[in-house]
Amino acid sequence: MTTAHPNHRARPSIYRHWLEAPVLFFTFLILIATPLLLGGLNAALQALAAESDPNQRTLVAIVLAVVFALFLVAGIVAAIFMTLWSARRRLNQLRRGAVRVGPAQFPALHAEAQAVRAALAVTKRVEVYLVDGRWLSRPIAPISVLGVTSPYAIVIDAALVQEMSLAELRFLLAVEYGHVRLGHVRILTMIDAVSGSLGRVPFVGGFVRVLFSAWTYLATYSADRAGLVAGGNLAAAYSALGKLAVGGALWGEINHQALAQQALRQRGRFFDLGNRLTAPFDTQPMGRFQRLVAFSATPTFRSICPDADLSFPAAEAWQTRTADDADR
Repeated sequence: MTTAHPNHRARPSIYRHWLEAPVLFFTFLILIATPLLLGGLNAALQALAAESDPNQRTLVAIVLAVVFALFLVAGIVAAIFMTLWSARRRLNQLRRGAVRVGPAQFPALHAEAQAVRAALAVTKRVEVYLVDGRWLSRPIAPISVLGVTSPYAIVIDAALVQEMSLAELRFLLAVEYGHVRLGHVRILTMIDAVSGSLGRVPFVGGFVRVLFSAWTYLATYSADRAGLVAGGNLAAAYSALGKLAVGGALWGEINHQALAQQALRQRGRFFDLGNRLTAPFDTQPMGRFQRLVAFSATPTFRSICPDADLSFPAAEAWQTRTADDADR
């Protein structure tokens, strides 16, 4: 397994997307401002404008400011409490119905997890669990990381382990450890909680998912790059993401040249406005892989992973697509 140079292991800035922090700040700013807009701000301003006495107007302004501040604080505290409660409940349910991976339980998978943990210099405690997703009351992603406090939990659908090789699992595990290393887990857990039980509240789940969609894309992009740094194998990343798209049973029948050409055509539609608008927020497997191809060609990646294996099927076609994207 190719790993980053030891001097770079503790530097997540190498694979963190530079827009992550600004987008997250702007997202939370919108989230905090929304209760004010929905809480009668317009009516309050009208009441303030209707007051003719300057002294009374000042008093009304102070009272309204205090009321809105209390409303905002109460709303934030309530949202955080409900989200954390829902997230802990969700994680406890998953743990009770799963098998924890360790030295005596699926030792090969445990060894891969420890290898990528060391490669990314992850210091926080992380536990890996296998679960049969068919019996869960609410579906989960084939592999995801959740948690509010340490230890965090990487939850893998058992079906995924049966479809993936160890090299492919190494990449997918490294992506989740990348989320831990980059500090994404609490926000990802919050989004998962809101899309679950809190998502039953009208508009809440959909609003939060849309609001955080830009940050989710950037977080996925950053974690994928961490996965490639830890795994050092572009072919494993390609087949792992490809199997997420079509399943392991059908991946052996894929025409790799046709798949690359399909991706190239999809990006080449000049008048496809919808595709143009959504492509920057593409978190689908083949869109994620294209970002990895571009990252693997950067001097930064080649300097920290000089021995990385960058060969994969139909590489020339994918690299042509990367060049086309760079020219736009």
